[in-house]
Amino acid sequence: MTALELCSKLNALWPELDMTRTVDRVIAGDPNQDVNGVAVCWMPYSSTLREAASLGVNTVVAHEPTFFDHWELKKEVQHPR
Repeated sequence: MTALELCSKLNALWPELDMTRTVDRVIAGDPNQDVNGVAVCWMPYSSTLREAASLGVNTVVAHEPTFFDHWELKKEVQHPR
């Protein structure tokens, strides 16, 4: 299963989810990469991400947003300062 497929399956668990208002998506990395393990966390602290990487897990599902200004991230990624 790819990261994008996993994201779609997780979003499908809540049929009432308004896809135009959610920030649930693949934020970094290749969305077409196969998932070899999933770490789940409340907050994606850098220490949590480092631990996931040390375990060889290539996908992290976090409850809280990765970036404070997550609605505008797409603009920042396309046009970094």
